Amino acid sequence: MVNYKCYFDGSYTPYISGYAFCVTVDGKIIYSDTNCGRLQTPHQAETMALFMLLNYIKDFIEHGSKVEVFGDDKTLIDKVVCSGNKKFENLEIRLLYEVLKPNYSLSLTHIPGKENKTAHNLSRIIYNTKSNLTNINTILKREGICIEREYMSIDDIFIPGYIKHCILPSPKNYTKRVRHCQKYGHDHKSKIISINSNGQMIAGYTTYLVLKDSGTKSCYVNVWKEGMEIIAA
Repeated sequence: MVNYKCYFDGSYTPYISGYAFCVTVDGKIIYSDTNCGRLQTPHQAETMALFMLLNYIKDFIEHGSKVEVFGDDKTLIDKVVCSGNKKFENLEIRLLYEVLKPNYSLSLTHIPGKENKTAHNLSRIIYNTKSNLTNINTILKREGICIEREYMSIDDIFIPGYIKHCILPSPKNYTKRVRHCQKYGHDHKSKIISINSNGQMIAGYTTYLVLKDSGTKSCYVNVWKEGMEIIAA
């Protein structure tokens, strides 16, 4: 019997959210998928990722297989697996999970974020410097957004308050904060800063702090622009 191990994750910014999953057999990825949309909360991004994965299992994995599903959103997982929880707002995903259970040796388990790197990176592919902008813009097209790569001074980037305080509770110890950012950036391959057309940061604060600390004055950024009349370079 084939043993499938599946991982899902969602990423959220107020501008756009990414959600993704991957399916592995013997440690090798046999399938992965990524999507994006404008969502209201990080929890919705995680929910969409799990919903995509459960639909893939239903359509493409043979009945009777052992399927282990892992994600780092403990609240979501607890709500799905606990059938007595009447507060879970997404009835569709609960029903899908219940329908799949009799047909598979199915489990849904929480893991720490550091063990969910592949799905994490897939959900953030739209921020990755190595991603092809043409392919990314195909994904974003339905949302009326495109991305252009621009070289600019990092001093011209506006950092919203909610981003400044999202990594550590207090920014008082700057050295500790930067080291944390360096480790986070290395672990998650964070190498790009994303801003909107007004110069406000959308994502990439870890990269920003590391560049700032190293004395870098300018860098390439992804500029997210509204309107389908804009064509990415």
